[in-house]
Amino acid sequence: MSLITIDCIELNAIEKLIHAGAKRLIFSLSFVSARPCCCLDLPQLREAIDLVHKYDCEAAINFTRFFMEEELNVCEKMLLECHRMNADIFYFTDMCVLQLAQLHGFADKCIYDPQTLITNASDAQFYLDEGIHGVTVSNQITLEEICEIGKNTKGNCEVMIHGRMLMMHSKRRLLSSYFEFVHMENKADSKDLYLMEENREERMPIYEDDQGTHVYSGTTLCSFQEINQMKECGIQEFRISPVHMSVEEACQILCDYQDVLAHKKDGSRLFEEYKEKYPQQNISTGFLHRATSLVKES
Repeated sequence: MSLITIDCIELNAIEKLIHAGAKRLIFSLSFVSARPCCCLDLPQLREAIDLVHKYDCEAAINFTRFFMEEELNVCEKMLLECHRMNADIFYFTDMCVLQLAQLHGFADKCIYDPQTLITNASDAQFYLDEGIHGVTVSNQITLEEICEIGKNTKGNCEVMIHGRMLMMHSKRRLLSSYFEFVHMENKADSKDLYLMEENREERMPIYEDDQGTHVYSGTTLCSFQEINQMKECGIQEFRISPVHMSVEEACQILCDYQDVLAHKKDGSRLFEEYKEKYPQQNISTGFLHRATSLVKES
């Protein structure tokens, strides 16, 4: 059975997202979570996990920041605290999280989420053979490549199907440096800033937080037309990234993907409808039908 995951946008939106079709919600905590949609404290997280379990859904924790040597003790403490709260899944990027989970006996609750690094079946299977729950496939490879990974791996592979794709992360405070250089008021923490290339019209959202600077794609990935093909090739776990989305928009997206999976709605028609309905999102199929390694012709 297919499972759709989405980051929790707001604490009071949990039930709305579940009723719309989410089977796994990702929660973020300060210090351990990279690029959180919203940050919870531990008491809030406990209540959120209990509520999600009440609806027979999974509660996942965003543990995707990179940790320095002096931060490992806090990382371990937070990991064990979330495990005691009966969190179902831990998304991780830094291998120290997996090592700690293995040490304490719950590596099977971990999903390796390295953004763009899992690009072939051998890589995916290498990490799956470590006894983890699953891996997140790169969102910058083609549909054909994703399907090949699905066909040739034994274990859970998760694919991002909708949302803004992370294009760049730097630990440097690039926006603060820019505002200082041009002698302007520092608005680095604003979520309304964007970059534009000189020869393109796409607006790439950019923001800065305590972990550095983050830049997202100028288009919103939309996979209504491709999701059933992925499912037929063995992909059963799908993810929606609700960055720069309202709760209402996220709920509608969840409902529509459920309908496409159930063959109640036509994916191609929905894709065209979304392009008209959400022009500000610049809807596209991302890299699903165009490789990132194309060679320019002279």
